[in-house]
Amino acid sequence: MPPRIRNISPLQVLYQAFPDAVRFVSGQLVRVTNVISARGEREDRLSEAVRRSLARRVYAELRRQHRHDLDVHARRAASTTQATVPQPAQAPAAPAILLPGGFGAPAIGAGAGADPTVRAPAAPGMPSERDIALVEVDQDATVRTRIYPRSVHCTECGHFQLLDPANVPDTLRCPCCRAATLRIEPIVFVCGRCANRRELVPPLERHGQYRRSGDPERALGVATRCPDCQRGHVHLEKHGTNQVASWEWRCTAACGYREVVQERCMRCLRPGTAQAGASAIFMNAMPASAPNALQALSHHEMFVGNVPVDLPLLRQAAEQSAAAGWADAFVLDVDAGAGILSDEDIESLADSCIASAYLVRDVWVVTASFGYKAGPTAAHPQSPVAPDEKLATIFPDPEGLTRFRAFAHTSQGAAVVIQLDTAAVADRLASLDGGHGDLATRVAADAQAMQRSTVRQLLATTGNGLLAYRSLHAVEHALLMAAMRQLGTDTLGSRLFPAEGAVVLFEKSRIGRGGVIQLVNRGPGLVHLVRAARDLMAGCAQGCAEGCPACVYLRDQHCAHPLEDLGTEWLPANALVSRAGAASILSPDMPH
Repeated sequence: MPPRIRNISPLQVLYQAFPDAVRFVSGQLVRVTNVISARGEREDRLSEAVRRSLARRVYAELRRQHRHDLDVHARRAASTTQATVPQPAQAPAAPAILLPGGFGAPAIGAGAGADPTVRAPAAPGMPSERDIALVEVDQDATVRTRIYPRSVHCTECGHFQLLDPANVPDTLRCPCCRAATLRIEPIVFVCGRCANRRELVPPLERHGQYRRSGDPERALGVATRCPDCQRGHVHLEKHGTNQVASWEWRCTAACGYREVVQERCMRCLRPGTAQAGASAIFMNAMPASAPNALQALSHHEMFVGNVPVDLPLLRQAAEQSAAAGWADAFVLDVDAGAGILSDEDIESLADSCIASAYLVRDVWVVTASFGYKAGPTAAHPQSPVAPDEKLATIFPDPEGLTRFRAFAHTSQGAAVVIQLDTAAVADRLASLDGGHGDLATRVAADAQAMQRSTVRQLLATTGNGLLAYRSLHAVEHALLMAAMRQLGTDTLGSRLFPAEGAVVLFEKSRIGRGGVIQLVNRGPGLVHLVRAARDLMAGCAQGCAEGCPACVYLRDQHCAHPLEDLGTEWLPANALVSRAGAASILSPDMPH
């Protein structure tokens, strides 16, 4: 039976042990092959609503992949057409644009010889609900893995080969020098654009005068034979350094075969043409267990009963719980808060633009992981990738019953809703940028501006640009960060309702009274929470004006943009925050 990962929470499975992720199991590096749930696929009204939302998220990623495929098709067609049309004798040939390492654009053009009349890739259709299998992950779920990477290396002579897990050798003694033991070489390559991951494999396939890495499955269990002379086999020469850029492949027969250890991603390659060079991503060499090499694509959704939440529904649920005699019920309206809190505490909340706060007893929270993208550590300095150019891998269904899979964890717990005074927020933002209109109008204007902007433009937004949304987003981060510190746990999530100026802090696992109930603590805890969030925004330890990891950045899984509200397809976590704007909302004193 394949090895399994034990004793990790369902949320750790979604964010860290999803298919293709690399984990340590009993001291051994493994790659996740599948996640199996004893509960199987969810089939209820709540899961139907989640599937509809996931279908929109998947469709957005499919469209991004389609745009990339169209570009590849157009480049291949242009390259083939130019190769077949005779050029004037006096016209010099266009110079080849060489990528580092002598890899020429014409050689990269995988479309050489392709038929330009081949139809372009068909546009993707919106997936239906039945196209997505929603697999429930709970404490009984099984994470299946296999040994990864399979590369071993002799530190004495440099012998290199890939072990075959199906035919494990009796001994790891080096078959070449017979003097040392083969050791696992944990280095792998990851593409910063499409998240393609490759094991360390020598260039074994010839394409013209260039060599490309071979298929790892064809090199298992045997020495990697030299593709040039076919007499010797390939060794890995490290030259006494751990810097992969200095490593080389060489032939034991001294035939002249020598290659620098590096990889270019052939999966997402854009071929070169006479007008534009090839777009080949240098895959970054890193330990297989490197954090943030892959980042899960997550989706959060909240329900009361089977109904997706909105603020009126949440307020109604809070009042119904109070009327039913819930002992921990809490509903506070600041302008009528006498008797619940002291006058000083009421004034402190009002100074931070808090209008009301209330606890909701039963909120269903569904967290789903439906694919992954390359993380920040996958970026190669010689071929950086813009965030809007990253391509997603959507989890396929290995059984072929549906097109895609998503892994979900469902929890039921309490939530605290913190409603801001929208008029006061609009006034304080106006004092920063001179803007006009109420908060809903400003947020709607920001959403329209986002629809006209690319992701790259949005990430470059500073100063007073999109100030309403960026300020509210930073307030959300500040409240969530302060809440996790106050409770000493990160099993909390948040959701921002920007037009209404409200933040919902919810429990992502069963905490009981140690969660948001303790956070509010019948009122005094709420005051402490808001003051702590205000202090976080009042002065950044790094002196930033907008936001940095010291003040408003959260771990990626805690930040999920409401995409439909923003009018854009995708934004990386922690984007569009303004510490200065948040400080002006939470404090009556203007930030310096």
